[in-house]
Amino acid sequence: MALHNFIRDSKLRNKEFDQCDNNENYVPRVARASALTQEDVSEEVENEESMKIIRDRIADSIVRVRGG
Repeated sequence: MALHNFIRDSKLRNKEFDQCDNNENYVPRVARASALTQEDVSEEVENEESMKIIRDRIADSIVRVRGG
């Protein structure tokens, strides 16, 4: 939802976004794509691990700054 609001507030033009805004039953091409490949799944898991590391580093930095 935050991305949706950012795109709307920024007045960025996007064909898929406009279709979704104009038709609540519209399903974007990406959502209609066939099942994920094993490569896609592996990349998704890798991304989740990377994000976990980044979140942990941010949390550690906040705690250090606050003196906790």
